[in-house]
Amino acid sequence: MSTYTIKWGDTLSGIARDNNTDVNTLMSLNPYITNANKIYAGKSLVLPDAEPTPQPVQQPTINQNFQLAPTNHT
Repeated sequence: MSTYTIKWGDTLSGIARDNNTDVNTLMSLNPYITNANKIYAGKSLVLPDAEPTPQPVQQPTINQNFQLAPTNHT
């Protein structure tokens, strides 16, 4: 098992997502958490042994739906 120190702004669901698990699993591994909506910065969480979910890299998109404006050639 590994641990994670909760940071300000973290949510239990976000920590679960980032660690490829779910809120119920985190709550069962950390019985001091009795309300999933109340976690506190600075506390340690026990995490299940799993690889973190890699965050997707956003690929640039190419817009191929364009029109050329007419030009005045006089």
